[in-house]
Amino acid sequence: MKRHSGLYKAALQLGLGQHRTRHLLLRALHDISRRVKVILDLTNIAYPPSSFRGFPAERGENKVKVGRCTLGDRYKGILLARQFCAPSSPLHAVACALVLLPTAVLSAPQAADANPYLGKVPFANKGYAKKLEETISYFTKRRDLLSAARTRTVQKIPTFAWVSESQSIPSIKELVSDALRAQTLTRKKQLLQIVVYNLPDRDCSAKASDGEFHLDDDGLNKYKGFIDSIAAELQTVAAKKLSFVLILEPDSLGNIVTNLNVPKCAGAASAYKEGTSYAIAKLQIPNVAIYLDAAHGGWLGWDDNLAPSATLFAEVLEDAKTITPNATVRGLAINVSNYNQYASVVRENFTEWSNSWDEFHYVNSLAPHLETSGYPAHFIVDQGRAGQGAIRTEWGQWCNIRNAGFGIRPTTDQASPVAHVPAPEAGSWFNDYVVNLVKKANPPLSPTLF
Repeated sequence: MKRHSGLYKAALQLGLGQHRTRHLLLRALHDISRRVKVILDLTNIAYPPSSFRGFPAERGENKVKVGRCTLGDRYKGILLARQFCAPSSPLHAVACALVLLPTAVLSAPQAADANPYLGKVPFANKGYAKKLEETISYFTKRRDLLSAARTRTVQKIPTFAWVSESQSIPSIKELVSDALRAQTLTRKKQLLQIVVYNLPDRDCSAKASDGEFHLDDDGLNKYKGFIDSIAAELQTVAAKKLSFVLILEPDSLGNIVTNLNVPKCAGAASAYKEGTSYAIAKLQIPNVAIYLDAAHGGWLGWDDNLAPSATLFAEVLEDAKTITPNATVRGLAINVSNYNQYASVVRENFTEWSNSWDEFHYVNSLAPHLETSGYPAHFIVDQGRAGQGAIRTEWGQWCNIRNAGFGIRPTTDQASPVAHVPAPEAGSWFNDYVVNLVKKANPPLSPTLF
């Protein structure tokens, strides 16, 4: 405990004796070392081309669902790799703090289970950057040069590309070419991020983004051909020089968990499972990491939905192994194109009855069920529209929410979501933190000139 003496002293202040404190603290650390198997390949950025705050609604080809409304094609980015820790008592909180220090007690994951983002640069999608020129023009015409400059910053932030219809498959070749060019210029390994979204009779509960394939027109077999074409594009000579992250089929498996009372969802359930398993099996490519979509905390995070969701994800993965033995996935993507904050500053009233009241707590709620079912507990958490809290009055509001803002930027930081990092060892002077204490003093400090 010597290297963490400051936290050890804090534990003593809980009123326990020295021997008892040391014993319980070590026990808590041991418990966490067994339970901290969750790696958050966390997320940022579903930059929404929606009609708020100077972002005119797009009229592009690829229409995709945000809850019960249709938007133009969207892109997601990534906040990556946090160790996960959920304290359940004051002493346990101290142990969590030890775990979450930059000099963490727990070892990093082995290479075979490595976060696919580590050591790579997620690609900043040129197609999305081009669309943002309209937003820059909007601000410039209104002489809002600061917002225009901030939008240029958005152009440089990594984004996902959506492949949501057959005619968008050729765009993969262009994305690969652009990413390879960036890799050559920067001499940094590029990671290309893609969302695959085209199951037959998709969006079964809302009908906002029905898609091109339908079960009454051989849609499942057409979808399998669609996946085969994507797999071919990801195995070209050029593509093998890059790394990829794929998110499969937003909302689809979530509808199986909760919406089988909707006739279209009940009719599509088996095709959703078979199609997703097929996609997993056929996209087993060495430089590709796969994440299934797991909706968000306001949907599948309710206690009664957690175990059925984990069971379904594991079942789909096992079915993929009947096609391609030893098929694997990296984990789950959550909050795709939604507004839930990763770590809410305060709990919003409409979340009162849920233990998954933000995405941090959703991960905490779902992870034990995933471990029980044998599904990997690694997460991408979309924060692209989650920069502002208190902009809704219920979870059901998820279409172009007014006053939304971009959220957390992509990062591989493995510290606590509320911690100031990097930080020195306990007992050392932490000047960056003092700078923040001065700047954020409330009420403000009065100046002393001499």
